Amino acid sequence: MTDTANKEELSLIKKQLADYAMCFELLGSITEVMSETEAIDKIITLFRTICAPSRVVYVSINEGKPAEVTLFPDSVIPKPSVSDIINSLEDDYSWTATGNGFKLKIKYRDKTIGIIEVDGIAFSEYKNHYLNLALSIVNVLALAVSNARTYEALLEANKDLEGFSYSVSHDLRAPLRAIDGYSELLLEDHTDKLNDEGKSFLDIIRKSTDKMGQLIDDILAFSRIGRKELESFKIDMNDIVETVINDIKFTISERNIDFDIKPLPETYGDTAMIRQAIVNLIGNAVKFTRNTQCAKIEIGCNIENGKKVYHIKDNGAGFDMEYSNKLFGVFRRLHGDDEFEGTGIGLAIVRKIITKHGGDVWAKGLVNKGAEIYFTLP
Repeated sequence: MTDTANKEELSLIKKQLADYAMCFELLGSITEVMSETEAIDKIITLFRTICAPSRVVYVSINEGKPAEVTLFPDSVIPKPSVSDIINSLEDDYSWTATGNGFKLKIKYRDKTIGIIEVDGIAFSEYKNHYLNLALSIVNVLALAVSNARTYEALLEANKDLEGFSYSVSHDLRAPLRAIDGYSELLLEDHTDKLNDEGKSFLDIIRKSTDKMGQLIDDILAFSRIGRKELESFKIDMNDIVETVINDIKFTISERNIDFDIKPLPETYGDTAMIRQAIVNLIGNAVKFTRNTQCAKIEIGCNIENGKKVYHIKDNGAGFDMEYSNKLFGVFRRLHGDDEFEGTGIGLAIVRKIITKHGGDVWAKGLVNKGAEIYFTLP
């Protein structure tokens, strides 16, 4: 092999390595996008950057149905039709009609979800290299598009669910008010016609409507958190905890709880949401120490692996760790109404708030030995 041939081969290897390095750097941004439109735009940008073509065409195919083409530049006239692009590609890949480009199917689980066509490559002598490069990354592109579609579908489903919960909760209020109102009228205006059993039944009805009203309020609060845009500010956690405890003390003046508050570092997040999470957590600790003779609640924070891990510990009723996976679920309760009141949404709200801030929340506990709730914040 001549020196010239060696130099040409070495030059090609260097170019291949540089293109692969650039390609995999761009792939990182593609796999992080959250919408299909974003994913397609970044895929087109990737091929424009790597191949410097005169035209890139992308056809999105969802459930076997092709959408309109996305292309660069968007001023190409005449614009290619979807059917022409699909019908001209029988195999997984082929060369374009000009011979200076390629087209290939983007497949996920053996289903074609898109077609990419790259034509007018600036350095035609490297077209085989560019095709091999495209084939080596096509699975990553397919995963990015599929994930983007799944994410968008989940967002839409969550919006529908939250809208349904909000609507149902509002619609339930009117009949509840009527039931409670008429029960009250019967007790006030017709009490002489009711025996003790009848009065007891009406009391049960009123207590049940009151509990249902609280449940509706909690559902609405849970729904609002999902719809609310996150606003990030510096938060003084010491101030929030002190304010919440002072508010709670007004409602439990007959109790003597030992609040042990450690110094808490500042954090960033939505002040109203974080306050709601603290209200729910301290409120739970207060509730579940009701039957403890010397109730103690500790609030503190440790730095672990560079993360701020806040905790709220109590020496109350606790729980069986076997059921810890149910603790943060909606309507999941580990104690009956005869033990402690509640709707089973408080901790679900906490989890939604913390995860919305990019944090984690978990719990430890022992029956009759207390509970420990931990959560991280940025």
